[in-house]
Amino acid sequence: MINTKIEGFVLKKEILMIPIDCVSRFRWTLSCGQRLKTLRGKISRRDFVDRIKFTLGDNPEGVKISVRSLQAFEEGMFESIDYHLSTAICQTLDISIEGLLDICSAKISI
Repeated sequence: MINTKIEGFVLKKEILMIPIDCVSRFRWTLSCGQRLKTLRGKISRRDFVDRIKFTLGDNPEGVKISVRSLQAFEEGMFESIDYHLSTAICQTLDISIEGLLDICSAKISI
């Protein structure tokens, strides 16, 4: 349990640590979408989708992305994002997953 103090209140937030290969989806919020749009910058959605598809390569997981779905992600219309798609987006942007999502992370070797 992690305690966070904000303006005189103590918020308790439970942190669960699980191996990343056990995760199939991440929570997606409007702030994630806004961050994605900002990080994409002046790259058109069409070009960005093409870059993501290139990053996904053969894509044995069957992950799909379109200009329309990218726009929906940017507008916060989805509640979650596939792990493989989020990883491809991060690789395309050359950022870490916590740079895209509303999460903090720590790498622990077992």
